[in-house]
Amino acid sequence: MVASFSANPKDRALPSNDPSALYTGGAFLPDPSETENNRRAVQMLGIGSEGMLTLALLYLRPTSRGSIKLQNNDPLKIVLADEGFLSNPKDMEAVKNIYKIYVKNIAAELAAIDPSYQLVSPTLDVSLAPLI
Repeated sequence: MVASFSANPKDRALPSNDPSALYTGGAFLPDPSETENNRRAVQMLGIGSEGMLTLALLYLRPTSRGSIKLQNNDPLKIVLADEGFLSNPKDMEAVKNIYKIYVKNIAAELAAIDPSYQLVSPTLDVSLAPLI
């Protein structure tokens, strides 16, 4: 999951002396839909580039399960993988809550600091859509 923001063009995402640098910061956050707020459930990574800030949001406590199967005895053959991403409806609800709560609040805080930072994708109307 990602959320992309426009950024102030004067801000430099990468240190000029380290062209290999990519991440601008990160955090571990609790699941916004649970009352137990002392367990990490979301990892957030900031990724900066020219004129953009992208937040990668990783849900760390999914209940969905996938599978990996061998095709045959040849160790060089690619395995058959079904990641099972978001196959459990509870995981989809958690992802929606992450956008609905965290992305909305981050967008408001960034815009208050510098109006150049605006949520580009997903748009707030999508982020705030009612949970299905």
